[in-house]
Amino acid sequence: MTVSQDGKAIVWQQNTEGTYKIFTEFTKHRGPLYAAQFSSDGSQVVTAGYDRRVLLWNPEAVEPVDLARRIDALQDPPAPYRELAVHDGPVRAVIFSPDGKTVASAGQDNVVRVWDLAGNKQLEVLRGHASHVRDCAFSPDGKSLLTASRDQLIKLWRPATYGETLVLGGKYGMAQTDAILAARFSRDGTKIVTASRDRTAALWGTSSQQRLQYFSEGHDFLASSSAFFANGSKLATGAGDGSARIWDVASGTQILAIEGTGRTAALAVSEHGRWLATGGPENEAIVWDAQTGAQIAILEGHESSVTSVLLSPDNQWLATADDRGKCRLWQYDPSTEEWVGSHWLRGHSRSITALRFTSNAATLITASGDNTCGQWDVATGLEMKDRVLKHQDWVADMAISADDSRLISCCDDGRLRLWSLEDAQLLREIAPASGEVFTSVDISPSGRWALAACAAQGTVQMWDLDTGKEIKSEDPEQSAWLDFGGRAGVVWAARFAPQADHVLTIGGNDARLWEVSTRKPLVRYGPHGAVAAADISPDGRLLVTGSWDQSAKIWNTETGQAIRKLDGLHQGFINSVEFSPDGSTILTASDDGTARLWDVNSGAPLETVIKVHDTRVRHASYNRLGTKILTTANNKTAQIWDASTGKSLVTLSGHQWAVLSGQFSNDGKRVITGSEDNTAIIWNASTGDAELTLAGHTDSITSVAFSPDGSRVLTGSLDNVAKLWDAHTGKEILTLHGHQAELTSVSFSPDGHMALTSGRDGVTYLWPAVDWHGPRDLPVASSAVTGSP
Repeated sequence: MTVSQDGKAIVWQQNTEGTYKIFTEFTKHRGPLYAAQFSSDGSQVVTAGYDRRVLLWNPEAVEPVDLARRIDALQDPPAPYRELAVHDGPVRAVIFSPDGKTVASAGQDNVVRVWDLAGNKQLEVLRGHASHVRDCAFSPDGKSLLTASRDQLIKLWRPATYGETLVLGGKYGMAQTDAILAARFSRDGTKIVTASRDRTAALWGTSSQQRLQYFSEGHDFLASSSAFFANGSKLATGAGDGSARIWDVASGTQILAIEGTGRTAALAVSEHGRWLATGGPENEAIVWDAQTGAQIAILEGHESSVTSVLLSPDNQWLATADDRGKCRLWQYDPSTEEWVGSHWLRGHSRSITALRFTSNAATLITASGDNTCGQWDVATGLEMKDRVLKHQDWVADMAISADDSRLISCCDDGRLRLWSLEDAQLLREIAPASGEVFTSVDISPSGRWALAACAAQGTVQMWDLDTGKEIKSEDPEQSAWLDFGGRAGVVWAARFAPQADHVLTIGGNDARLWEVSTRKPLVRYGPHGAVAAADISPDGRLLVTGSWDQSAKIWNTETGQAIRKLDGLHQGFINSVEFSPDGSTILTASDDGTARLWDVNSGAPLETVIKVHDTRVRHASYNRLGTKILTTANNKTAQIWDASTGKSLVTLSGHQWAVLSGQFSNDGKRVITGSEDNTAIIWNASTGDAELTLAGHTDSITSVAFSPDGSRVLTGSLDNVAKLWDAHTGKEILTLHGHQAELTSVSFSPDGHMALTSGRDGVTYLWPAVDWHGPRDLPVASSAVTGSP
């Protein structure tokens, strides 16, 4: 029997030649059909679908439409079916009990209805799922009913008592906020790592299913402020996500995350590097310990959001300014180690956008939306009214030269202005041809170059202040010194780094360090892109993640901190990462057509580069000894390589479409690959001959795995299911249902007693591979897992 979107249920009959012909067509539903089943004796059929009805009918009693009766305007004979139940939404599954006396139906109204056929009455409505119920199944004795729902839970019921006896998902399914792109066991099987499209990875306990560690760094959005530590080894960034981050400049890894810094991204670092000053969740300013992230002081008194903060070069003063134009000075008392409120600087009428101390900390300069920059005597708190710098519009930012002689400002009239601070004289006005408004401005340590960022255009422009001439890109298709392709918000600010030949840009959710002479990015400070793959080191101390941002990161599993970044070589998405069996190297595979090896201790790339020409490398993995590497690629082939030399040893050809995944068997004698042609193939690793083809999935196979003893194979597919196969005969053993979206990863535990699947539904399931002796004896993830593999 088949059912279809055309609303028909068709019963087929096999003839003597082994082919099928239509026995009868049932057309009494009013829309697409989603489910159907024969009773155990074949005498009855139950169907359900979009029209929310569950219909019971006898295939023998269904007759073709009598067109003559209809032409004569005669009524059709009584319909040969019985309507059992009407759900409040489409019905996705129906099932007969083993004895044929009961029917259960699962619907998008979040309930399961149980119907007594003999008494023609509804027995129970099982409520408890929080979303569509997509499947249901009776136990062999008919006393229990298993249901699966889009709420990521599987429930076991006793319909006779309306009792819910087991819930899986929250406890046995591991959920993340977005699609899980990969999941893998640790070498000892005690932990599981998952990689997610939400830019994070997570470490879970296998037995507890509890998250042990979370691997994430960087801002979520609106990164807009930055400050280098004085020695140039560290960088602080602030963002509208209410956090500040401290980064190692050389490695690009996050050292510290501080939450609760306010939405304005106000940020400053002390000269000695011990303090970090920020805004706060309300109207306060906060001073933090830059080493530990602990709060040192909460400074209250402002009546609106703190928009700018700055610590003086002598570490004695802190200036805080707010959205209403108020500014206050705070002085540090070393005897009590407290910040004491000092002068209020009153004079601005609109938001203060930037603060700058002169190098001797004697003068504070403030920029404001009231079209002015003011200069203030720090000792007295008085404004130098003869040194006010007057503009034509809102002043967005400013910077002063290292010798305190000049100030450059950017204004919402689209112009840059260079001023003499001593007499408040305008030295030069720069009117860019674009006419766009700049969001930040900076002046180089030498005082010769100016840098301005335009968030609306996604550009950074540079000028020679001695001549007023713009320094343009060498690319004829770009006019700006640095162009992010017109993507608004990608760059909010640009600053010169302490090293004169480097520039820092910040925007979106990251900061980037660029080399001035080449305009090439050197280091990125931010979160991963989507994390496509992850692996745990053999000793469990380290974790590696690979991302679609073309980088990989090495993390400490105890602290959750990134300690090393593998970056700068891959020119395409990283699709897979794997530690070598001895834990000394990391293997990465990329869309750029290469697989690369990296030293774990240093993060440096090794000389061996595997090049699969003119195609994407979808996956790369070691054999158990670490002597060979398997790659799968979009060119319809897989290849085996010498891990030390990068020389190709064997090419596996036979798939009709891209090969998405592959793995060696533990003994290294066989290889399995999965392809977009919906098949998996088991190969002889020495000769490259295909031994078995596994056909049964209805969509691309995204992941494959051998069991540790090599007797079974697990495959995961875009058809939302995983399948278990006999690795010696190619026979399909069982299908694992439960995911509500495409599967992205499958694997076996090291002892072979569990299988692991993850999918784009954001859930990872553990499937115990032992006999089920009762609903409370084993945390089963699906009724499909009932026997040992």
